[in-house]
Amino acid sequence: MSYYTGTVFEAFDTAGGELRAILGGGRYDSLGGELLAGIDLPAVGFGMGDVVIEILMRRVGAWRVEKKEPKFYVCIASSMFQEEAFSVAAEIRKSGGSAVCEVSERSLSAQLKSASSEGCDFAVILGEREIEAGGVTIRDLASGGEQVSVMRVDLPRYVAERAASLHGRGQGKIY
Repeated sequence: MSYYTGTVFEAFDTAGGELRAILGGGRYDSLGGELLAGIDLPAVGFGMGDVVIEILMRRVGAWRVEKKEPKFYVCIASSMFQEEAFSVAAEIRKSGGSAVCEVSERSLSAQLKSASSEGCDFAVILGEREIEAGGVTIRDLASGGEQVSVMRVDLPRYVAERAASLHGRGQGKIY
């Protein structure tokens, strides 16, 4: 604390008192000169602890944990299915998931590798067979590649169920 040259302050939890300082700081006019080869640089600064802030926010009910959305990567067997892929991605987003849509003409294998490397939970595969049948193939990337066929009319329900609970994937309803 010897580098402070003026006001020094700390903020503490007054309700419970068991926590260390929430934040602290002060004025340190000569510290800049010591660090910057004699350049006189008046300054004020502070530091705060993120853990203490989290504890206090949880105590008053202000800490919100974002709900994880299942992440889908929409793969296309051909660029001619791109418009359909955008439609599928929109359905996924409306149903509580997040979606990444393939826009290149890479191989399906390359797209599936991208889906895994981007941390997606599921790959949605759109090919000629799926489109003719009115559905999609969904590969569960976390389970090692289990696949299910889902009719497009059932896709919102499928996504909503995955959004409600990411546990027990692959053991849900058959579509």
